[in-house]
Amino acid sequence: MKRTGRIAVIIFAFIIWIAALVILQIAVDFRRFIAHVSIGILLLAIIDAIIAKNKNKSGLLWFLLTIILGPLATLILILF
Repeated sequence: MKRTGRIAVIIFAFIIWIAALVILQIAVDFRRFIAHVSIGILLLAIIDAIIAKNKNKSGLLWFLLTIILGPLATLILILF
């Protein structure tokens, strides 16, 4: 293999290595993002359950609805 061919292979391997590192970093960041969103939804569900109880509605039902619908359930609970 010629010297330029070897250099090209080394450069290509380096680019693949950098791309793999970038993909791994994106995966780690995405997992952190999902963890933060999950905690936020759980806190919102607890708050919605408390609001529902104060409005004489089923707290458990509104907790589960918030887990499924997210902030849309909060909007529905507050408006109706």
